[in-house]
Amino acid sequence: MKLGILFASAAGTFAAAFLFWWASLGGYEKAEYWLDRVYDVKVYRANQIHKPKLIIAGGSSSLFGIDSSLLTDSLGVDVINMAGHASLSLAFHSDVIKTVVRAGDVVVLPLEYAYYEQSAESITDWQLANMQSWGHQHVRNGELADIVSFFRHTSLLKAAHRIANPLPPQDAVDDAIEVNEGSRGVNFPRWQSYNYSSLTFRGDFLPTLPPTQSLMGEFDKGIPYLKSAEVHPTVLKRLNKLHLELKRSGARLYITWPPTIKNSMFDLDDPHVRARAEALRTRITDSGLAFICDPTESNFNVDRFFDTSYHLNARGAVLRTTLLSDCLLNEVFDGRQKTVGRSPEEVARLRADEVYRKKLNAPNPHVAIRLADLAKLKAALTDYFNEHGNYPASEKWDGLYSPWGRSSDDWITGLAPKHIPALPRDPRRNRDGQEQYLYRSNGTDYKLIAHGNASDCSQLRRQAASLLDPVRGCSAYGYWSPGAESW
Repeated sequence: MKLGILFASAAGTFAAAFLFWWASLGGYEKAEYWLDRVYDVKVYRANQIHKPKLIIAGGSSSLFGIDSSLLTDSLGVDVINMAGHASLSLAFHSDVIKTVVRAGDVVVLPLEYAYYEQSAESITDWQLANMQSWGHQHVRNGELADIVSFFRHTSLLKAAHRIANPLPPQDAVDDAIEVNEGSRGVNFPRWQSYNYSSLTFRGDFLPTLPPTQSLMGEFDKGIPYLKSAEVHPTVLKRLNKLHLELKRSGARLYITWPPTIKNSMFDLDDPHVRARAEALRTRITDSGLAFICDPTESNFNVDRFFDTSYHLNARGAVLRTTLLSDCLLNEVFDGRQKTVGRSPEEVARLRADEVYRKKLNAPNPHVAIRLADLAKLKAALTDYFNEHGNYPASEKWDGLYSPWGRSSDDWITGLAPKHIPALPRDPRRNRDGQEQYLYRSNGTDYKLIAHGNASDCSQLRRQAASLLDPVRGCSAYGYWSPGAESW
């Protein structure tokens, strides 16, 4: 009798603790919330592709290391980059893939080497914080064993904190998608740190920046990457499960190499390091999985990296994408590349550097949009002045979003729809008040500028130097009446 009471009491306590934890999922805990909106944008973009596509998945070595637009052009297949963060579990990446995969798709998984050492039971504090806050749906929809594992590793004190602190407001999903829409046609969007504003239209991070000092310090010490060729059995189990699920969906899975820095502790031209990498490949292919490409074509000089030992900069991403494209054509899409005189890798490297230079120096399509918008606004202001004898007055520097004046949809009062169908919006389509069209007028004079566009300077000097703001220089351009030139 007493034993039964004790058992019932223990079961009740366990159930209460579990329900308490379950209710806490989705509350606030210190985590990397930028990933939430990044994945929202990527899933939306993937679901806009209604024909067979190529999906890049995995950690941040592919979030940074792929130029999906270049890969789309090279393969003639739509590419979407679904990669995110290397601290996310393989189970999470599998869920992301299954959310967007369709029959006929090809999935490429360039896993960072640390993934091969992880067991299903190993849950890090980082994973606990992120999956129990913004990633809670992954936990709720997970397999029973994974749910139990999260519960076993959790802290009820942190669960209480999540219940007491709901998630703070984030940018709306529609706003994030709209900002991403503004990156359409832009080769290398301006790096704005780790958030959706830095994404290319197809889901890449492509910063045109050199290696950071901290990365160079790490490089000088040496980065081993692959210490062992062993693969944990649960990793093989998860990969084979994903492979079978994709096969049943009519899709194909290919594993490949992550990008690495050629350094004193990891140089794939060294026969011993190469042998270790090939041993890893053998362990994976022996389980029935496809592992493609030459490992040396993923090992690059440090000048092609950005801020971590796995994050390529834009120049490195173009090289990696060029080499990966040739590999995919050879091993997946059956369109073999033919080269004469030079090795295929040497040809690809030369081609990649030329592609990078062309993309880096290509005209920014946003400049043409801004110039057209500003010209239409100037014509509308002239029409308004001819009718009223003055320009629409402003409070200060007014805009759709402005830190220096009135923020409003009707940021030039009375101009639309009579004199212009609608007031245009800067093509970046974000809410940063320093990156908007801005207007100032006292009724007698006016100044109209596209603000926050220093990167447009060289193109403006060639196309429309007279429109550069004499006060702000390269950071703004537009039109003004003589009395407002110095505003």
